[in-house]
Amino acid sequence: MKLGTVLTVRKENLIDAATALVGGGPAYISYFAQALIEYALLAGFDEANAYSMVIQTLRGTSALLDGHQESPARLYEKVMTPKGTTEQAINFFDSKKMQAIVIDGLKHANARSRALGRRP
Repeated sequence: MKLGTVLTVRKENLIDAATALVGGGPAYISYFAQALIEYALLAGFDEANAYSMVIQTLRGTSALLDGHQESPARLYEKVMTPKGTTEQAINFFDSKKMQAIVIDGLKHANARSRALGRRP
């Protein structure tokens, strides 16, 4: 029975980075999903529909990313209509430096993993 894929980390200094990314990955995705659900609730959807829309969006996007030969950036660029709603949101995220915030958060998780590894 296969439970996932195996990645062999050949450089020991990458173990903490992998811990930061993959160890916390479900929490990070769930955190973003919760924000999407909160938006749907604020927009007026009931909890069941808000949850269903977000889960289906995550499931479909995950399948697209898994079967796609291009980068995630290329996928979101394809989804954006010039001057459309998605472009508006992405531009706002960019103005708030959302990608940099996520990367900085992972750097903090990596540093914490290194610190925990040094504890006696």
